[in-house]
Amino acid sequence: MDNLLKLYGKSLPDNTVVLISNLLEDSSSLQSGEHEYYFFKEFVTMKHFEKLPPYGSSMKLITICNQDKFIFQKALTRSIERTKDKLIKGEDIAAE
Repeated sequence: MDNLLKLYGKSLPDNTVVLISNLLEDSSSLQSGEHEYYFFKEFVTMKHFEKLPPYGSSMKLITICNQDKFIFQKALTRSIERTKDKLIKGEDIAAE
């Protein structure tokens, strides 16, 4: 993720929203809109842990979204929800 930040960090505005989707999930879940929206800098600075089954794989698609009020609002709402969840769990939010 550090390479993404070095490459795009200075050229993208702070409020850039990215859409994260798992390419190896069932296609029906992708069509139903089960995606995660993050602010770019939030996504590249957070730690991502996944538990995979033996011989399992994960492939994430990161799409930079167009500037849209609805998408920005969705990313902001999810960011606040993630911060609340961390506070409830007693996790560190210093990087938020």
